[in-house]
Amino acid sequence: MVERRIEGDRSQLRVNGRPTSAKALALHLAGTGLGRGGYAVVGQGEVGAVLESPEAQLLAHLEEAAGLRPVAEAVRLTEERLAQAQALVEERERALKALKEEVEALAREADRARRARELSLLKLRLKRSLLLARKEALAEEAQGIRSRLKALEAELQGLQEAMEALLARKRDLLAEEEGLRQALEEAHLALKEREGLMGEAGSLRRVLQALDRPPPPEPGPEPPRSEEAPEALRARLRSLREEIRRKEAEVQRTEEARRRYEAERARYEERLAARLEALKEREALRPEVEALEEEVARLTARLKERQRLEVRLKEVEAQQRGVAKERERLHRLVESGADLHEGPRRVRGLSGVLGVVADLLRPEPGLEQALEAALGPRLQWVLVEDEEAAKRAIAHLKRVGGRATFLPLTLLRPRPLPEPKPFPGLLGPARALARLRLPGLPEEAVLGVLFGDTLVFQDLDRALAYLRAGGGERLVTLEGEVVERTGAITGGRLRAGGEALLLRRRLDEAEAEERALAQEAQALRERLSAFPLPKALEEAQARLFSLRARLERPLPPSPSPRSPRKRPRLRTSRPYARRRPASRPSSRRRKPMPASWRGSEPGRSGRGFRRRRPGSAPGLRSWKRP
Repeated sequence: MVERRIEGDRSQLRVNGRPTSAKALALHLAGTGLGRGGYAVVGQGEVGAVLESPEAQLLAHLEEAAGLRPVAEAVRLTEERLAQAQALVEERERALKALKEEVEALAREADRARRARELSLLKLRLKRSLLLARKEALAEEAQGIRSRLKALEAELQGLQEAMEALLARKRDLLAEEEGLRQALEEAHLALKEREGLMGEAGSLRRVLQALDRPPPPEPGPEPPRSEEAPEALRARLRSLREEIRRKEAEVQRTEEARRRYEAERARYEERLAARLEALKEREALRPEVEALEEEVARLTARLKERQRLEVRLKEVEAQQRGVAKERERLHRLVESGADLHEGPRRVRGLSGVLGVVADLLRPEPGLEQALEAALGPRLQWVLVEDEEAAKRAIAHLKRVGGRATFLPLTLLRPRPLPEPKPFPGLLGPARALARLRLPGLPEEAVLGVLFGDTLVFQDLDRALAYLRAGGGERLVTLEGEVVERTGAITGGRLRAGGEALLLRRRLDEAEAEERALAQEAQALRERLSAFPLPKALEEAQARLFSLRARLERPLPPSPSPRSPRKRPRLRTSRPYARRRPASRPSSRRRKPMPASWRGSEPGRSGRGFRRRRPGSAPGLRSWKRP
């Protein structure tokens, strides 16, 4: 029993009370004539129509009549399922192929990422080694400065001790000088006393000679006898002798006082001259000390500037060494051609080969990724002089292996390209945003063939807006998306995009930085050659120290002149002479002395000591003022 129950939009089929599907029901009814399209009853006149039915319908009727309908349905269903399975297998194969391609792309990306990571780690190691080298250099410099500072401190301490010893020696020498000066003054005083004594002895010898002369042959008349008594004369003689001794002692004291005065005066004048000389020397040293202080200050400032330049020179030299290592590494990487295909790498350096486009192209800064995407496989093209050079290079690749595309200069056929109209986000034609490294090449023609009418835009939205506005050129963005003339868009995540051109850009920047650092180092060396050496400052400081020591040296004590004792005046009055009466006229002359009383010594007539009178007491002398 077949039952169909309809509930709303759904229907449920049951055969003998069991739920089933429409396809299973059709299989059950197949061959009974009760199925869809069955022939349970054939009316009169319908046999011809059945016979004239199409082959597929007639075959279905025959299968129904023969009871093969379930088998045919099963075969058809199996074929459909096989076709579906085949389509599913093909789809899975395509998906698997896509997945394999994606895996290969991811593997290449992983290799590039690993390489980028290795390069970044190498860069970090180089930076670390550079910083460690700089740190070691600074540590060595600091150690040298500390050792130099210790040596200078020890030298300063030694100089201070030497200065103290010199000051002590100076004090000893000053004391010794003072003692020698006093001894010299005493010697001068003794010499002057000796001279005075020698003079006095000479005068005494002359007096003795005068006294010891033999008496004259004719003594002459006797002097008149004195009216006084002999005792009075003897008493007066004694008093005169005492007066003579007193006067002689007074004369001796006066001479000694005069000699002491002369010695004190000479000592005072010598000390005063020494003090004036010291003051004069100090006044002369002041401008020299001031000039030397200015010189020391100037040298100190210049040496500070020199130290700053030396520190900067060491930094520049360290940076230059680091940049030189980076430049050598990049140069080796570019020379090895690791980023080139096998063919272009093997033809570099052949006769007639000008170079690979990746090596010859120099894009504007920041456009490496865009121009590399714009070039695509043309980045690996090889620029040659003519077709013969291309043929030789191809023959070489056939021998060693590899394949490359060659662009002979003699076969360049650039088509005229119109200038694009201004548009928002348009940076310009790609051919105008790059240059060739080799001079003398037809740059415009080569770049025109390589880039064509490709335009560079800032981003994809503005490039698509330009395309919708009617632009028919090939477009490329700064991030590497490419919009073809047909509307196809190429893009995605390319970590290594722009790496070939960027690598060469970094090499150019490293070479330029190395040249700039070399020029700066040379300029710093030239500037340092004009600065004084530390030895000049040390010599100036030593001179300043010496001059300051001379300037701060204590002056000789200011001499205080002593008030010499008043020299006693020697009186030459004759106490034994009689006083002249006041009433005696001043015009009265004394009678001349007889010639027999005068001394016969030439030059002493009427002068000097008189001869002893006959009959007078021996030793009596008359003092006459010269």
